[in-house]
Amino acid sequence: MNKVPDQTSARRIADLTEWLRENAPYIEDAQKHLDEGTTERAYWHYGYLSALRDLQALEAKGTDSAR
Repeated sequence: MNKVPDQTSARRIADLTEWLRENAPYIEDAQKHLDEGTTERAYWHYGYLSALRDLQALEAKGTDSAR
């Protein structure tokens, strides 16, 4: 089994966590993405959609290499 996607996602999580700590330490407490009708909520959903698309692409790549 290929561990590259796991390592890649772990690295991305670590990098993003560090970036958020440095650039927006208040973000975990603010939670503005939960407020209906806010720009923050739209951006949160767009980010989540992007992550799902990335995951789908990785899964498709894994399926192709397994053939």
